[in-house]
Amino acid sequence: MTVASPIGAADPVVFAGRVFTYPRGDDIGRQEAVTYARDVGVPEA
Repeated sequence: MTVASPIGAADPVVFAGRVFTYPRGDDIGRQEAVTYARDVGVPEA
């Protein structure tokens, strides 16, 4: 399960055993989280 919740100017994305935190607008940081999600079987919304 993925939970994304904006906190301040950063967007944490939490998975079981892994957390990605990247500044809003950081397309590379977001893509790393998206790639990880797909690798662990999270379907595209």
